[in-house]
Amino acid sequence: MIVNLDQILHKKKKYGNSFPEIATKWSAFLDKKVSPQDVASMMTLMKKVRLKFISDNRLSEKVVPDGLLDTAQDLINYKWIAGCYDEYLRLEDTLKEDISGIQNPFRTNHF
Repeated sequence: MIVNLDQILHKKKKYGNSFPEIATKWSAFLDKKVSPQDVASMMTLMKKVRLKFISDNRLSEKVVPDGLLDTAQDLINYKWIAGCYDEYLRLEDTLKEDISGIQNPFRTNHF
């Protein structure tokens, strides 16, 4: 699997960039500074736990339709956002032009 920039842009348009607001709330809750990149990294960890649960419990497609693939794609996308947050911030403008110039250190067929 590879980073799906179209999906990231779609979710960004649908939900906005909520990483700064989540970082502010988590910082207050934890009484420790949390950055937007930290939020994306922690979301990656949450997705890893979900993948492990789905795999460990051998959940069928009837129980979790498309769950494994969706969760794996989300994990990869969150990992890209965590590592390339500046590119994420300007993703909308870049995609209108050409996505080929965006840094993508996670381009791989493995997750």
